[in-house]
Amino acid sequence: MTKVELGHHIRAWRKHMGLDQKFVSSRSGVSQQRISEIERGKVDPRITTLLKILGGVGVQPSDFFGELPEVEQSQSHSWK
Repeated sequence: MTKVELGHHIRAWRKHMGLDQKFVSSRSGVSQQRISEIERGKVDPRITTLLKILGGVGVQPSDFFGELPEVEQSQSHSWK
C-alpha cells in the first residue's frame, strides 16, 4: 500500500466514523497537522503512529486493511 493509499484509507475510516481530525488527534496523541499530512499522502507514518491513529478512529488494524467503508459527506461532524 502506498502512502497515498494509506492516507485515503485513514480518511475514509475517519469520515465513516463521523470524526474530524481534531477529535482523532485528541484521542490518539498524534498532532492534527501530522494526521492531515498522512491523510494527504505527504508522509509515510511509522507503524506506531498508524496504530495510534487507528485507535483514535476506533478501528481495528484487521478491519482497516480490509474493505473500505462507504462514506457519505454529510456524515462527518465534530465530536466534542
